[in-house]
Amino acid sequence: MTETSARDRQAVITEAAIAAARAQIGIELPSRGQFNDYATVDTIRHFAYGTGDPNPLFADPEYAATTRWGGMIAPAPFLFTCMGSFPWGMPGVHALWCGAEFECHAPIRAGARIVTTVCLSDVQEKRSDFTGRGVMQTWTFTHRDGEGALLAKTRLWMLRTERDTARERGKYREIQPPHYADAELAAIEEWYDREELRGGRPRYWEDVVEGEELAPVLKGPLTVTDLIGFKVGWGFRPFVMPNRIGWEYRRRHPGLTSKNEQGIWDVPERVHWDTDFARFVGATTAS
Repeated sequence: MTETSARDRQAVITEAAIAAARAQIGIELPSRGQFNDYATVDTIRHFAYGTGDPNPLFADPEYAATTRWGGMIAPAPFLFTCMGSFPWGMPGVHALWCGAEFECHAPIRAGARIVTTVCLSDVQEKRSDFTGRGVMQTWTFTHRDGEGALLAKTRLWMLRTERDTARERGKYREIQPPHYADAELAAIEEWYDREELRGGRPRYWEDVVEGEELAPVLKGPLTVTDLIGFKVGWGFRPFVMPNRIGWEYRRRHPGLTSKNEQGIWDVPERVHWDTDFARFVGATTAS
């Protein structure tokens, strides 16, 4: 990052900004501009493959028809693609993804229309060695089908941080990105090879042995290629909007972007693939 814009230097957390955020708590709004308004055979498959999930329940309608579900359904995180715009507040203050949880009420079937509303449900001040002052925001998304039946609720947490403060504190400055030796890559590939894919084979109560190990599922190592695949399934939200659409979005949200090393305005979501910007906000590398 060769240039720090005035907007970034001024992006600090203030009492007024916190008060403005808290004033939005409980106000339910339509989630406009969803990447997917419908769960279809294609959109479900694209999301599953974008996360590296080969489960045919999410990709093959003929296979899915033979399962107890009677047809294709979407994995719960597919709902990320059905989130449109929502009230962020605090323009120019960075947002660190902290987690999400899904409360599922009904399967998301291929062909379903997904109608989403969102409200800011909590705002809490936090302090850490990494960021100093921070604000944890919680949003609740409610997903219904076209008939109004409740499908699921998604709760999403973001930690808002001051980019300058995190960078200047430099908590993770000395940490170097990992470099994988061939032997380490071979061990990862062996782990993939050992993974048990049960498919449609049921696991009955009497088949479970007390103390039996639940083998973890390995993913990675994470590459930019993986992130591109994920964005293909996830969609352009929250900020990846190319060319004129992106220009129009930036005009509506002038505190959103900062300049990259070429002097071009770009979105904060690039922290996941642009190591230069990741270091600008205080992280070690893009991820």
